[in-house]
Formats: sequence, C-alpha cells, structure tokens
Amino acid sequence: MRVKLCDTVIFFDLPAEICLKNAIKRANSMKKRDDIAEDFDETLSDEFLAYIKNFQTDTKPKIQQLLTIEPNKKVILIQSYEAEEHLLENFDTIKP
Repeated sequence: MRVKLCDTVIFFDLPAEICLKNAIKRANSMKKRDDIAEDFDETLSDEFLAYIKNFQTDTKPKIQQLLTIEPNKKVILIQSYEAEEHLLENFDTIKP
C-alpha cells in the first residue's frame, strides 16, 4: 500500500555485514531509540539476525518485484553511506 501511495521510493540496500554490525552496535548500546514505536521489541533475536543475513536472497527480490509492478515510481537506490550522504546533501533537488 505504501508504494502505491508514494511517488518516490528510497531503497536502502546496504551490505548485510554493515547491517549486522549496526544492529549489534545498537543492541549493545542499551540506549532506548526514540525513532521507533514505544512497544517495539528491540531485542536482537536469532530471527532478526537471520532476517538481516538473508535479506539479499529472501526479501530484496520481493521488493524488486513490487517495484516492477509500480513502474511509475522514482526509485533511489542507496548502497553505501557515501550515497546516503549525497542524497541528504541534495535532498531538496530530488524531483519525482
């Protein structure tokens, strides 16, 4: 539903190693995040680690398929922190 309602999709496709490192770092920080729902379970479960490890083969193809169904959407692919910084620096120039 979200893809149908938007005009631009920002797809963060970072390597699993980076995502795993970040998840472990967040879990070990013991700091409550204020950017997620209060009732969200932030426990670093084996299931969540497996989701991250298997994202490229299990979830990414589903996202790509969804984006082909909605071909009129602008897709911005972010595959590195450098690309993320570039996007943020130029965010006001993005046009759908």
